[in-house]
Amino acid sequence: MAKSQVPSHQKLCYTIQMKPADRLRQARKAAGHRHATDAAEALGVNKVTYISHENGNRGIGPKAAQKYATAYRISTDWLLYGTGQTQEGTGSSGISNTSELVHSLLSNSDRPASSKLDRELFQRSLNEALRLERSLLGGYGSIEDLMTMTETIYKVALKRKKETPTE
Repeated sequence: MAKSQVPSHQKLCYTIQMKPADRLRQARKAAGHRHATDAAEALGVNKVTYISHENGNRGIGPKAAQKYATAYRISTDWLLYGTGQTQEGTGSSGISNTSELVHSLLSNSDRPASSKLDRELFQRSLNEALRLERSLLGGYGSIEDLMTMTETIYKVALKRKKETPTE
């Protein structure tokens, strides 16, 4: 299946599940470096170290993250955690992208009405999960942690909403 043919819900899952290595690779390609070795050479970074960062075999430390972020004009928050600005001067954040993808999911006419997300409820669930993640994990939880919390909160809230009689 071609990338443009990937259903919106799969794009949402992919975006959310990206790891720092994936974001580093994406930033490198966006900067025009076809190969990791070319980028390492241009950045003056040891090729083995850079390739290990991009393959996810080695974590990206704060100094390396800052160097990559500066070179690729991305924020260190986006590189390491998938939050914040993707590029200098742009307001594209994980939350904004997620909202756009959720909107796309909700407006997908191929889905039966019974299986569509309650957008307002989902966004409230996501906001609550973000609040909990900051409170419980100091803002250093993984995207997987955040999505697990969001899914759990959403399911409980949806169940309560269905059980609450409407007047």
